[in-house]
Amino acid sequence: MASPDIGMITLNPKALQRVAECDQQMIEAGLKKGEHYLSLTKMIAAMETSALHTETPPNYAQLAVALDTIAIECLDRVVERHADCSAIFRAAVKAGGFELVTKDINIASNSVTAIRAPKGYGETEIKEVLSISLFQSIKHFRAMQV
Repeated sequence: MASPDIGMITLNPKALQRVAECDQQMIEAGLKKGEHYLSLTKMIAAMETSALHTETPPNYAQLAVALDTIAIECLDRVVERHADCSAIFRAAVKAGGFELVTKDINIASNSVTAIRAPKGYGETEIKEVLSISLFQSIKHFRAMQV
């Protein structure tokens, strides 16, 4: 529903302590804050001052659209749509000859699908194969709904 930059994270006091310990280890290793994708310390500091943390202003708009969508469609329909989209994408991955990392469909996520690509396949080849197989999977899914 939104970019990967938007998500909900809940940390208990023990986890917060571990975040602080890891931060200290990074400092001791000579790594500066903010040199990595996910900075929980940065997020926690932002939450303590403004109660909202997003890296870029467009994320505010994306979050607003996602929340509006949930309000309009209702959460059950949004979850159902995500399940449908995930099933289509997983079918495309398999049709494209790729292997799903998660073997058990009962524990597979509806928001993230990890795949193993054949040796020698880079981002370009993966996108080419998935664009073709995804198109075919969507056509098949739509035909089943009629």
